[in-house]
Amino acid sequence: MALEEYEEDYAEIPTSEEDSDEDTRPIQRISQQQEIILPEDSFWSWNLPGRFSRWYQPILFLTFPCLVGNPCSKVRRKDYCRLLVSFLFWIQFVNIAYFIIELALGVKKFNWRDLFFHGVRPSNSSLIKLGAKYAYAIKHHYQIWRLFVPIIMHGGIFHLVVNMLVVIIDCLGYEKIWGFIRIILIYVVSGVAGNLLSCIVFPNNLSVGASSAIMGLYGARLSHLVCRWPKLKPNERTHNIVSAIIYTCIMMVFVFETYTIDYASHIGGCFVGIFMGFILFANYHPKKLTAILVALFSAFVILAYFVLCTVVFIVWIKPVKIE
Repeated sequence: MALEEYEEDYAEIPTSEEDSDEDTRPIQRISQQQEIILPEDSFWSWNLPGRFSRWYQPILFLTFPCLVGNPCSKVRRKDYCRLLVSFLFWIQFVNIAYFIIELALGVKKFNWRDLFFHGVRPSNSSLIKLGAKYAYAIKHHYQIWRLFVPIIMHGGIFHLVVNMLVVIIDCLGYEKIWGFIRIILIYVVSGVAGNLLSCIVFPNNLSVGASSAIMGLYGARLSHLVCRWPKLKPNERTHNIVSAIIYTCIMMVFVFETYTIDYASHIGGCFVGIFMGFILFANYHPKKLTAILVALFSAFVILAYFVLCTVVFIVWIKPVKIE
């Protein structure tokens, strides 16, 4: 089948009011006998005239799906247009620009081992000037903005690249099905929550990075799955739970096996992301009373988290000044 023939066949699965929550996944009709149904959280559309024909295509689809097939096809152009209105896409340019400013203000001295594992890194003075999580300044100088700004900061070129790849490969699909308003709320609140917990666990360390916000998106994915569980088909349940567990385990293993990672911010971001998800996705649950109770309980948990962490930080934590 020619490429031009299958490009015109891209369509959305027709939905009714009863099953609109469970059958909104994109479908590519390859022929009358064969069709490719993509996972619901897949941002990149199927861009081949048939199934995989080369050994490397499945690997490429799992790692860099945007590179599979003709990059200028009609299907791919639709993906590019959708990308241009994505919050997670544009926030990456903010991250890049801010990282360039970090390096312009000062580069950390390095040896070849540091260069191999971390790449070029900004100096501590540069990070402090530009808004890194600095518990001493937050407590004694009331610089609350330091809980927000680290979400767009990174401690090294590899740190920046890894976070960008995670967002582009995996998290863009979440914005596609959740909408940019929910994504912004989860991203920002989870990022701040992670930085606040980091002030308690690592009060004498500088901390930067969007990882806490990204972990919040993974946490929200779990709650999104739980809220929609009664409406999912058995095969959809299996796919979603397996993929969610795999991604969460990979992130957690990476966190605890790398000594330079601020695991407190990751855990705090993921925890709050789960309950943010229960607030934002509770309406998916078929029982309205249950949905309301879950949303109210989740709001209480998030409020209690911020109040408790703030009290502990103000009363018990005594951060030192970093020279």
